[in-house]
Amino acid sequence: VRVPPVDEVRDTTGAGDAFAAGFLSAVLGNADAVEAVEAGHDLARKVLGEPGATLTITADENGAVRD
Repeated sequence: VRVPPVDEVRDTTGAGDAFAAGFLSAVLGNADAVEAVEAGHDLARKVLGEPGATLTITADENGAVRD
């Protein structure tokens, strides 16, 4: 799985938890292993760019996360 670099790491707190959350969410959504790992990396990358273990994203009415 190719992992794009993070432009600016602000804080590593919560990045592992975010990876696990993205990965498990994808697995529960019937993603294959590669898709699940990519989903974990995507969510961890977002956490790495924020201070503390926070994200500035919201969920729409259908539960889809968006920036």
